[in-house]
Amino acid sequence: MYNDAIELNTMQKPKWHFFDRLRSSGVSQKTVKKLNFIHECKGKQDLFVIDKPEVLKTLLRVAMINSTVSSNAIENIVVSEKKVKALIEKRVKPKNRDEEEALGYKDVLHTIHESYEHIPVKPNYILQFHRDLFAHVKVGGNYGKWKMEDNYITEEKPDGNKQVRFVPTPAYEVQDAMNELCNRYNEEIKKQEIEPLLLIAEFIFVFLCIHPFDDGNGRVSRLLTLLLMHQNGYTVAKYISIEKITERTKKDYYQALYDSSKYWDNQKYDSSYFTSYFLFLVSETYNSFLKKAINVTNVKKSKYQLIKEYFDNHIGKVTKSDIKESLPNISETTIERTLKILINKKVIEKFGDRKFAYYVKKSSCRLNRHRGKIYIL
Repeated sequence: MYNDAIELNTMQKPKWHFFDRLRSSGVSQKTVKKLNFIHECKGKQDLFVIDKPEVLKTLLRVAMINSTVSSNAIENIVVSEKKVKALIEKRVKPKNRDEEEALGYKDVLHTIHESYEHIPVKPNYILQFHRDLFAHVKVGGNYGKWKMEDNYITEEKPDGNKQVRFVPTPAYEVQDAMNELCNRYNEEIKKQEIEPLLLIAEFIFVFLCIHPFDDGNGRVSRLLTLLLMHQNGYTVAKYISIEKITERTKKDYYQALYDSSKYWDNQKYDSSYFTSYFLFLVSETYNSFLKKAINVTNVKKSKYQLIKEYFDNHIGKVTKSDIKESLPNISETTIERTLKILINKKVIEKFGDRKFAYYVKKSSCRLNRHRGKIYIL
């Protein structure tokens, strides 16, 4: 599927100095602590791979759906988990542009999970990721090609006016920039002198600043994140959706990207803000994996006990989706039945209806009644 038939040529000496900051500046103690934590968690995950392979199958199915939903949702492409599951199982065909793009993301995601060892980090492969991301889109576009015109990152002010927030690499420089980025990354990985996670963070940050495509840059960056993590032994993102955590913390994601990208135009940027966010993201992914893996393997406890303990350990609102994500081995039917039992036993209280329903543990629920409405404090 992915071939290396055509290499892009660099016609002039590159002006960029990607990865130089990692060599010229030291690593803070805060970064060292984050890396140590991640490496410790990675060791624990590796034990699950050997001893509990059945656990990983359960987590993989859930993560595939969550990743597809969340990575597209960050770009305001909304497709429900139920619809994505149906698309993955090929029970339905995409009916609109959002579903076509979601299906394309799922396809590339699956390719990375299954074949990451055989996908080199080269511009031609990144172009093919982009092409396949839009493979199901019926309307033609500049898919699988670098941008033809300059693009800009804008933000909308409260008064409705738009302001340019960031100016990416010009279109005519993209080919050279992408060649330089991939070449330097591969050189640094081969040298084994810099922590791979720091190299991955720098690669993704630079890719986002180059912004090489007319559309789909964010999604391709997240697919590349998975590819590079897998290739360096950090396979946790196969089992826990790193995209979902990104969606949940996207305000921090955009702020880190903004802070790091200042002075990009004169190559005096400081990517440490983005690196810090990226390490937080990886840490959260491992944290989530260990919690869920323990829940799945805890066969001594009944499903009722596991759901009740979930409420015991959470303050505030809880939805069925929250429980399903944390306890993927428990069916939706069992969750609904257990929720009814907990309500009848007055352990929890239900608010809202249908898809807007959520639950709160009784002992931690203080109610404030005002004009007939109930507010949870």
